[in-house]
Amino acid sequence: RQGRGGKGVIDIKTGGLTGRVVGLPRVREGDDTLLVTTRGKLTRFPAVDVSSQGRNTWGVRVIDVEADDRVVSLARVEGERGNGA
Repeated sequence: RQGRGGKGVIDIKTGGLTGRVVGLPRVREGDDTLLVTTRGKLTRFPAVDVSSQGRNTWGVRVIDVEADDRVVSLARVEGERGNGA
């Protein structure tokens, strides 16, 4: 919440080594995350492998890319939610 004259809340530090934010998918337990780079590299990993971070943090590295490559897209891959049978 912001009081009168508030200027917002910082939630992610960007710039320098981190670069720009590509996206912030909301994930659930059992979901996977898929990253795509400009050179066509695809990386899929369980969302639970990324540690939870508080506000105003630098975040965590989830993929290494070459100097001439960039992450251009990410997506949540919904996990299978079986009925226990």
